[in-house]
Amino acid sequence: MTLPWCAVCDRHVWFPKPICPACLTTVEAERTLSGSGDVYSFSIVHRGVPAFADASPYVLAYVSLDDGPTVLANIVGDDALDVAIGDRVALVAGSAPLAMGALRFARSEGQQ
Repeated sequence: MTLPWCAVCDRHVWFPKPICPACLTTVEAERTLSGSGDVYSFSIVHRGVPAFADASPYVLAYVSLDDGPTVLANIVGDDALDVAIGDRVALVAGSAPLAMGALRFARSEGQQ
């Protein structure tokens, strides 16, 4: 997982965009992230928008990445509905490109 990096501000640019929202500098660098973090907050959606009606219920969560910003993502997997604040999660291989905003994380092994 890579995110744009502003060398002037020394920070990740989230949501990915070509201009840093803090200093308005053109973003030309990227940094690789580990793809793991903690659930900061979450919501279980029982009645979603029509495009996601077949997926209900599903979990939307803010994930605080270990080495980056806090991102909005889906929590997926057989135990997704058991998610709790503070759970460790890891990026799921095959998540959509960041430009599409569809990050998917799964609970890490050993979560109860």
